[in-house]
Amino acid sequence: MQRIHSRRQFLRFASFTLGAACAGSLVQACASPPPAAPTATGALTSVPAAQPQPVPTAAPPTAAPAVRAGALPKLVASYGAKGGGNAPLWMAKAIGGFEKYGVSVDMQFIEGSASVPAMIANDIDVQENGFSLIIPADVNGNQNMVIIASALNHPALALYAAPEIASAEQLKGKVIGSDKAGTLTDYIARHSLSLLGLKPEDVELRVIGSAPDIATAMLSGRVQAGIVSPPQSFQLESEGYHLMGDVFGQPYQSQALVAKRSRLDELAPALRPLLAAFRDGILARNSQPQLAMDVLGQYTQVGDPEILRKTYDFFTRVAPFEPSLQPTILGIKAILDFLAATTLPAAAQFTPEQFVDTRFLAQLPN
Repeated sequence: MQRIHSRRQFLRFASFTLGAACAGSLVQACASPPPAAPTATGALTSVPAAQPQPVPTAAPPTAAPAVRAGALPKLVASYGAKGGGNAPLWMAKAIGGFEKYGVSVDMQFIEGSASVPAMIANDIDVQENGFSLIIPADVNGNQNMVIIASALNHPALALYAAPEIASAEQLKGKVIGSDKAGTLTDYIARHSLSLLGLKPEDVELRVIGSAPDIATAMLSGRVQAGIVSPPQSFQLESEGYHLMGDVFGQPYQSQALVAKRSRLDELAPALRPLLAAFRDGILARNSQPQLAMDVLGQYTQVGDPEILRKTYDFFTRVAPFEPSLQPTILGIKAILDFLAATTLPAAAQFTPEQFVDTRFLAQLPN
């Protein structure tokens, strides 16, 4: 795989992203779980490395094409958060979907916006991530990264507050854990405040990071409210925190598989089986709840069975995954409108269709 090694070129590319990480820390192995995770009681306890779940013997939902041994195309695929919204890629691996369709996938955890410069440098081929992180690189840097398949067409994040905060008026002046400007977390924070009749200046929006980081900050008392998603939201609920506003039904391109359009022909032999396995991951997640909860616990390092059950139910009934893998045009437009009004005025010159290339979806096996 060809790489971009020019430091000057890499730094120029990385500047197009929202808070890109340094090149030396872009790639983290997904098999290495964090040493600590919040428990249902809010305490941080040491968590042993989870063992991979056994691959089920039952065949996944669709028939597999014949694969010639030793000739598997290869991909490096990343996921951007250790939250329930990344379950399809995890499930595809757990059920042996990659092997079934004939692709070798090196699956890595690269958090947040760090995955964007990694993709620009061709260090990764595909990423499962929130699409709001991708658009600035396309708009500012003409990187032409596109959605090749959707995973989640609705928000899973929402505003949660401490037990003593029961109204919008009581939220005024409080510190709310969020993420960098222009991210999905920032969008949900500002949108939730507007639904409550508040403005961002009525509170302190503090950049914390991902949902697990925000949940930890809330449980430690560093912030009084924050934007979180399952399973962390259910950990907070067990401690008395509560939802301040429901935005789950609105169209938004929360999670998608993204690749560089300029590399689609090159990667085609690997992308077709990847998407077939990804779809099987969604279908297997919906039909095998116990395996889905085991896999969720493995990657999120949450061990409470009740929290895992609630998280499974949330992504089944409230914000379900998209088995057709078709992106939401309205959801992409919501991102463009938000970025155009806040951090990226040039986004107003683009249409949602410019960020979508679903040529491989029609080629998936029935």
